[in-house]
Amino acid sequence: RGLCTLGGFTTHVVGRFEDGIRQLERGYHVLTQCGDLVIGGFALLYIGNLQLVTSRNLVATREGFDKLTKILRRNGDNLMLDSLLNLELVIKCLRGETHSTDSFSTDDLDEDKLIERLRAHHTINPWTWYCSQKMLALYIMGHYEKCLDLVENASQIGESSPFAPTALLNRAIMALVLLRNLGTFKGMARIKARFRAKGHMRFLRTLAHHSPLNFMAPYLIVKAEWHRSKGQTDL
Repeated sequence: RGLCTLGGFTTHVVGRFEDGIRQLERGYHVLTQCGDLVIGGFALLYIGNLQLVTSRNLVATREGFDKLTKILRRNGDNLMLDSLLNLELVIKCLRGETHSTDSFSTDDLDEDKLIERLRAHHTINPWTWYCSQKMLALYIMGHYEKCLDLVENASQIGESSPFAPTALLNRAIMALVLLRNLGTFKGMARIKARFRAKGHMRFLRTLAHHSPLNFMAPYLIVKAEWHRSKGQTDL
């Protein structure tokens, strides 16, 4: 557990992602060997999320996912298993292993059935995390309009855990999605969308000031998209 805590600190405070991921992986292996599947599962989720938001090697988590899901399935469906499966489904989509970008289903994972289970856990986190991860995957693939439907659901992450690392980075994705889709809004809705995107950008600017290693790059990307949306492409 100490290794996992150290890995989180190294990653999100010090800004050394590769060192942090290595520490988390060591913690994950020790915890699962000791039978601590809950914290071990969270460690693996953390590793997968880090690889997703930093575009690290998405194949690297496959062995860990397969091993832990087999163990968790023996204990029946639970929150950890479903949380693990939702991240695995998004990563499979980015690896081109899902049927389409309209349905993230694979031969062994059905998206609709997984969403039903996520909603049945009586907690906001698994469903909103899935929306956030799916939105990020669609944005990476350039499907900007498809992202828009997920913005409202993903925004609930900020309300439930406003200072979680992925929730903070999620603000950047939501701002980019809103700015990319401004053309689909009319009248007051367009003004509100731009206002929301500007709010996310200002928040990211504050984060970038205090933690440039983690947040300067997302802030600058959003700032560039903000200027592009106003036709200021020569800045």
